[in-house]
Amino acid sequence: MPPVPRSPPHPIGRRARFGYICSHGDLPRLYQNTAGTDTPPHEHTAVEEVCYCLSGELTCEVEGEPSAVLRPGQKMRFAAGRDHRLSNPGQSPCQFLLIHGVGRFDFVPSR
Repeated sequence: MPPVPRSPPHPIGRRARFGYICSHGDLPRLYQNTAGTDTPPHEHTAVEEVCYCLSGELTCEVEGEPSAVLRPGQKMRFAAGRDHRLSNPGQSPCQFLLIHGVGRFDFVPSR
């Protein structure tokens, strides 16, 4: 299998080295985040998002719900208009896919 090409870091990461590795077209995107990285709390107003963990552990926080830790093979859905945040508080890198629904994609930071 050929190596996965690396793309420039995605602008949503609050800390260094939270970025996507490759994208064929727009989405889905393959992300990798190192230990101690996260996204700021945010929402997408028009599309839902599904996160699928490939390796490591990824903590998912959704407004009004208890946080969940995804392990390889597990997924979580974020409804449009719901604040959410992804983080890797662990000691190892994490890889995951983000799949967005059809429609206008935006990134709205929480207030």
